[in-house]
Amino acid sequence: MVSKLSKFARAHLDADTTVPFRDAAQARGQTVHELATEIINTIAREDLFDAVLDDGGAA
Repeated sequence: MVSKLSKFARAHLDADTTVPFRDAAQARGQTVHELATEIINTIAREDLFDAVLDDGGAA
């Protein structure tokens, strides 16, 4: 049985991660939230978990 997921999820960004996220979002005319959402949705839609993490998790 599939559990219902919240429509909204929160993620904690480390201080070192916030700056490049902010810069990339500004360069695209997006908020950090919009950029993070777009990245996460793309990873899920395109099944890019292993490519992004490169940790052998699916091995």
